Amino acid sequence: MSAEVLTAGEALVAIVPDAPVPFEDASCFDAKVGGAEVNFAVCLARLGRTVAWYGMLGDDPAGRMVLRALREAGVEASAVTVAAGEQTGIYLRDWQPDGERRPRYYRAGSAARLLAPASLPADLAPGRWLHLTGITAALGDGPRAMLHELVDRARRIDAGVSFDPNYRPALWAPHEAAPHLGELAARCNVLLMSEDDSHLLFGGDERGALEAARELGPATVVLKRGRRGALALHGATFAQTAAVEARAVDPVGAGDAFDAGFVAALLDGAPLDAALAAGARLGALATEHPGEHPPMPPR
Repeated sequence: MSAEVLTAGEALVAIVPDAPVPFEDASCFDAKVGGAEVNFAVCLARLGRTVAWYGMLGDDPAGRMVLRALREAGVEASAVTVAAGEQTGIYLRDWQPDGERRPRYYRAGSAARLLAPASLPADLAPGRWLHLTGITAALGDGPRAMLHELVDRARRIDAGVSFDPNYRPALWAPHEAAPHLGELAARCNVLLMSEDDSHLLFGGDERGALEAARELGPATVVLKRGRRGALALHGATFAQTAAVEARAVDPVGAGDAFDAGFVAALLDGAPLDAALAAGARLGALATEHPGEHPPMPPR
């Protein structure tokens, strides 16, 4: 692998109405390639970083669409496994009049359920950084074990590890998710939480959640708060940034874009407050464009 950054997970094709109406009332639709780790990889590649994505796709039109989108975005996908006889996951996104685009998943039985340590190429490892999310952990025992194997590989070469719990109630219940997400959070260098993640894993007030997360193991903890900006704690250093104003049309992918901006800034050697500001800028930008991953400005 020649890429500086590696991420791994499930890719999906989103089917989205082209107007803000309930899905069943729409007459025209767009197809968008997404998935949290794919969104992160595409954003990071557009920021000028070399990044690879690993996953398992079905040998079907949706899988070929994913591979084409990755290659067009400059994401290395040479290690991807294409599984004969399997299907690539899809999901439908309602576009409601309030602006929210709510997902309805059709991913049960997708090729990504077969992800496991044994599916990983023997030489697959990050160059400097590994980024993972809890959405992959929700897919089952095999995918979770694969995430831990990738962390082991990153640790052996002293690569950094970031983890976004990305808790999705539609995928698993809180009592099932919390232990697994907490275990992965304890093994990362940088924990990138949403407010929902923070409540699930640590509860309590924001500063208390940051401190509890730090005690778990990660050197840096970030709390993404949407319109209220973001907070971070690294050792005794506390930082915060205000939200960036945006002409929001689609919130999907904002958290993944934040993660990409934050990690890109860290790889540039930026201090904590500058990394937070970069994440907030790109998270806001993501909401101004329809689709899973927006165009990114130059670094």
